[in-house]
Amino acid sequence: MATEYQAFASAIEIFTGVNDEISFIEGGTPATATITKGTYYFYGDGSVSDDLSKAIVDAMNAASPGALTYLVNVTFNVFESAKPSSATITTTIGATSIQILGTGSFDLEIIGHPNGVPTTTATAIISTISCSRSWVSNQPSARGFDAGPFERNVSEHVTPDGTSYHFAAGDNFDFRVIEFQYTQDQRTFSQYLNENYSFEEFWKIANDGRRVKLFQQTASTLTGAIPFLGSSSLIGTYTMMGDSLTRFDPQRIQPGLAAFSWAISLRKVLP
Repeated sequence: MATEYQAFASAIEIFTGVNDEISFIEGGTPATATITKGTYYFYGDGSVSDDLSKAIVDAMNAASPGALTYLVNVTFNVFESAKPSSATITTTIGATSIQILGTGSFDLEIIGHPNGVPTTTATAIISTISCSRSWVSNQPSARGFDAGPFERNVSEHVTPDGTSYHFAAGDNFDFRVIEFQYTQDQRTFSQYLNENYSFEEFWKIANDGRRVKLFQQTASTLTGAIPFLGSSSLIGTYTMMGDSLTRFDPQRIQPGLAAFSWAISLRKVLP
């Protein structure tokens, strides 16, 4: 038996000479992996061209002093009392150690290693925090609703500071409204004091108008784990709009009841 969850992956821009380098040590030998410039999303699939995990392993394979082959194994954890996602970077050569350093220009927090991994003995490196650009709701979608897609004759302009302007346009756009309904303890990670963490952190990342890929993902009710955000479950690429873009404002469903609702308005990015 499986349960459906809403999953999001926000766009990650890699620029040449700016944020494209990962410093690592392989079997005691320093190396630098250079990620190809482009727009990526952290799916963890490892095969889709705009999957950041593929770009990372391609870069590490190319830079490997020992001509090793690397893998990025990603599991998104959807237990309601746990972090929404974690990542593992694994080398296929068990006798060779790998160390990821925090001295490169790439933001390691994206894959769950904010300060690098200070070890010289690991052959499988597990992330220390949640992946910061991928997010799976800790609320099964059956408890909320997905109103969409639907068309509206409106357009939107987003300024660099996140301000959203709307005006009439000649084309209809594909819109969705994703609503989460949840109780207080169901939106809290056990290791964090901030009860809004799971929803608020996603909003902080995506409220600058960046593109967000939306998935309808399934997870086993026994494990609560999603192997990766697969292309078969991709609904589309969207941008957050309106109040969803400029304000994080969950509402109580009714006074005195520890139940909340948060609706996100999304506009589809047309090809």
